[in-house]
This record gives sequence, structure tokens and C-alpha cells, in this order.
Amino acid sequence: MLKRTLLAAVLCVPPLSLYAQTPSSVFEKELLGDSARVTTKKDLPTSAWNIACREALTLPLQQQLREKLAAKLQAKVPDQVSFIEAHIDNYKSWSQGTWLHCKADVSIIDEEKNLAALAVRAAWMMDYEQDKKSVNALVKFAMQHPFSSADAVPLIAKLANPEQQLRYLDNNLRVNSLTLTQAQEAVLAIWAKEQRWQAMIDLAQNCNSVECRRWLQQAEQEKEQEDAEKADDLSSYL
Repeated sequence: MLKRTLLAAVLCVPPLSLYAQTPSSVFEKELLGDSARVTTKKDLPTSAWNIACREALTLPLQQQLREKLAAKLQAKVPDQVSFIEAHIDNYKSWSQGTWLHCKADVSIIDEEKNLAALAVRAAWMMDYEQDKKSVNALVKFAMQHPFSSADAVPLIAKLANPEQQLRYLDNNLRVNSLTLTQAQEAVLAIWAKEQRWQAMIDLAQNCNSVECRRWLQQAEQEKEQEDAEKADDLSSYL
């Protein structure tokens, strides 16, 4: 028996220039009853084709999770956001023309975890001013699960009054548990206003987006200048 665990996550949609297309995103995917098929014009390895087909098999469950979360919280959940951790058992694939077909038994691993992860991603994607009720409900739900709460904290800080942002982060942030690029970028922006250069460097070094690299460059330059000024101050005592 072939048994695999699939983690598929579509985060809040970033500017397209920030991220290279992932292999699975260049595939055309179709569901055919209890099977799926994928195709692409790009020259990609067989492993990429199978990853894309496995993801296609999870599409119905991803839609079920969105609908369940929306009903549970009476909130909007954008179709563009998804997250799923699922078992894929008895996976079989075969080629037919330009398509790779596949079928398997797909089941969600931990529904509450999936819903919480979906909630925090939906909250980050949505415009707070356009739908405060939905965003508040999504964030509140995400804060109740350890898998999603770390990424919800920076969003709460970002939406808070400027004078409250840093204090909220200081009291609630678990920086080593951040998984979303958007959450990391929000923390960096708040820390930049407070000139926390070393903390920014430590965080930005573990973030791969263009925005994170920009913050890293700025923080390194500011930290170097700050250290030079401190050295100059100390030289008067020598």
C-alpha cells in the first residue's frame, strides 16, 4: 500500500513578482469523478507531475473545508485561498496522451488544524476595511489553535493602532513559529519603525520574499551605521 501525506497550501496571494511559479501551479488540473488528470506544456520531471496530480485529488476536500469554515464562522472565505493536510492512500497514476491521470483514497488528517490554518490564511488575504466581521471571526478562530495562532498575532498587531502594535508583538509574538511570509513581513515593518535592527536581521534571514530581502538590506545598513556611531562615542573615553 502506498501511503503519503500531502501538505498543500495556497497562502494569501502575494505580488506575483515576489515568487517564482511552483511546479504544480503551471499544471492544468481536471477532476473526473473519483480520479483526476493534469497536464502542462513545460518540461518537468515525473515527480512534479505526480505532485500536481495528488494536489488535484485534494481539490474537492479543499472546497469542503472552505464551505465548512464559512458556515462555522458565518464568514466569507475567498475561493483563492486553500490549505489541506491529507492522507493519500493507494495512489495510482497512468499516462494517456498528454495527460497524467491518477486516483487515490484521500482523507483529511486533522480537520480542526486544517480549518484553523485555512482561517488564518483567509484573514491575511482579505481586506479588513471591506469585511471586518469576517476577518475578525477568522482571526479569533485561528488564535484558538496552536498551529495557526503564531501567524495570526502579526495580523492583529498590523490592524491595531500604531501605538499598540509593538506592545502587542512583545507580549504575544512567537517569532520562531511564524510560517506565513505575510506575517514575517508585517513583523519586520513594525520592528523597522522601532529601529530593532538586529531582531529584523535575525527574522529576515529566514524569509525568502523580495520584501524580506529589502528589509534585511535596510536593517544591515542601519545596524552597521548604529554600531559605527556607538564606536565613535566610545572612542572619546579612550
